[in-house]
Amino acid sequence: MLLNSDAIVVGGGNTLNMLGIWKAQGIDTVLKKALKKEIILAGGSAGSICWFRHGISDSRPVNLSLVDGLGFLPYSNCPHYSNEHRKNLYHKMMMDKRITSGYACDERSGILFTNGKAVEFVSQSDKHNSYFVAVDNDILQSTKMESRIILNKNALLESDFTTSSINKTVKDLLNSANKTTPLNAFIATVKESRLNKAGLSEVEKNIILNIGIEEVFLYDNKLAGIVNNAYEDYYGLWYFYNNGGVWQSLGEDIGGETIFESEITFREKAKVMIEIAEKNQNIR
Repeated sequence: MLLNSDAIVVGGGNTLNMLGIWKAQGIDTVLKKALKKEIILAGGSAGSICWFRHGISDSRPVNLSLVDGLGFLPYSNCPHYSNEHRKNLYHKMMMDKRITSGYACDERSGILFTNGKAVEFVSQSDKHNSYFVAVDNDILQSTKMESRIILNKNALLESDFTTSSINKTVKDLLNSANKTTPLNAFIATVKESRLNKAGLSEVEKNIILNIGIEEVFLYDNKLAGIVNNAYEDYYGLWYFYNNGGVWQSLGEDIGGETIFESEITFREKAKVMIEIAEKNQNIR
């Protein structure tokens, strides 16, 4: 079955247990045959480490440690590189000359290897990257690689929508009471759903009034996305649909850790949100 596949994708999990079962069952030999047959081999986390010579893993109890992979790629590997503990151990192992130079990936990023060489780096955002890590003259160097941003196939093109920078707070725009523009509709919705809540303290009220509106995305004059900084760890993305000249709320989404990630979220979900709005007769 494996040797008749177009691609073999390995999920995450316990790398040591997985490799132990593979070797006991002869799956490692089959995978090597698949590589020679030019079947695509892929995966993330444990499914990334397994193709390399070494990798940083949480397979053993208590502590992160070094594990051996199948060695199809003659490098070391560190998935989840944005995790400081993994990154520090990876760097230490390399400085101690226990592992070879290699490649590390943050979440939502990846590398394409062809004939054992890295030929392309991809990411789903501007925050998550891939790196080449090596020691040169006893100095560790972690080089961020330029990545191509990939989106789902139904995402808007850059030319399909417009972006307006706002950089104002809710407090600055409180006089906008109607819903004839996406921005006005956002302010009106914040008033209705948050500011007008009974029992709101002055501290809570000030937090809401100081929510920053960063950008407005507009697609086909039908759908708008309002990027706001109402949350500590990510940007909010509030959708509004043009219902006969009145912009009505479709609800709020997690935009992303950066404004660019929020733009990607909008581009990937815009057409779906319009379909939902057009089917829903009870838009709020």
